[in-house]
Amino acid sequence: MKRIVVISLSFTVILVLTATTYFTTTESVAPLASQSMHGLPQLTQVVQPATEKKPVIADNSDSIAADVRNKAHKLYSDGNYKEAYEAYVKIATDPKSGGEPLVSDLAILFQCIQRMRYYTKWDELIEKIITAQDNDWRVLQAAAGQYQSAPKYGIIIDNKFQRAPQRMTGAARNSQERDRIRGLQLLTQAMPLALQDSNKSDVSRFMIQFAQAWQNYRGAWRMQALTNLDELPEYGDGYGYGYGSQGAPVDEDNNPLFHQLPESWESAVSDGERFRWALHQAGVVHPPQKVYTHFLWAQFLHGQFGVQTMQRYGAGFVGRQVQDDEENPAKGRYALISLTDEETIAQLATGMRRFDLPD
Repeated sequence: MKRIVVISLSFTVILVLTATTYFTTTESVAPLASQSMHGLPQLTQVVQPATEKKPVIADNSDSIAADVRNKAHKLYSDGNYKEAYEAYVKIATDPKSGGEPLVSDLAILFQCIQRMRYYTKWDELIEKIITAQDNDWRVLQAAAGQYQSAPKYGIIIDNKFQRAPQRMTGAARNSQERDRIRGLQLLTQAMPLALQDSNKSDVSRFMIQFAQAWQNYRGAWRMQALTNLDELPEYGDGYGYGYGSQGAPVDEDNNPLFHQLPESWESAVSDGERFRWALHQAGVVHPPQKVYTHFLWAQFLHGQFGVQTMQRYGAGFVGRQVQDDEENPAKGRYALISLTDEETIAQLATGMRRFDLPD
């Protein structure tokens, strides 16, 4: 009997709570419904935007049939360069190709272009290949190398650059600076893809090539600027430029400029700092390469601040042999024997100077 009474009381409590909850909810929802009917804004679900951009996944896979490559290579070996060119174009623009096999294909394809003098077709073709293989860092690296080695002269016909035509029928134009920046764009695009690769030895070699690409051919002093990679420059006049002055850059106070190692790629304020960061990363991703990267950095510093740079001042090893202490030349400003372990004499962008080197 007691159990029945307890059960009855429990049901009664549940019914009271249910009724209370129902009428309370109805009263709270009614004003909102009334507001919505009178033109007030309704409550809508807010979707939070994604905070991180999905990274691009590297793809170096290759599924081109072996017999396809064998036929193309036989055409090249037999000297049928036109047919080999056509065969390799099909392979290179096929999204199923990629990785090291495609890098080898691109090398042979470029040789076909050289032999057939198809340079006027090269610009459109290489960009088509880049579009098809835009997530393959090895192909992007190879394309950047071809931009560096391709002929730089040409003409403009119908607002289109014709590279190294067989007949120069107009004013000469050059793609020297444009090709340099396009190569830097491709290497910059390839860098995050390369860092995903498990073959750290190859990644380290890529980072070294990336670093060396920032050494400006028109003069080391230009490395104090930050190259704009957002747009390509116009084609230059003439056949291109020779190598510029090798004098090391200086700051506003005429002191030699030593490129600092930035904390990150994004924080670099000059091409020189980009060069240092990429070279440093080559040793970070593959520690056995550190000794070689230190050698390259030392070699760069020696080329910038070594006493051999005085040869650029004039005739003879020490320029014009001008001494500022005629009675005791060994103590003169340009006397190598008087240098301490911390000093050097070097040809800077603004002239020859004796100064201390930092640690």
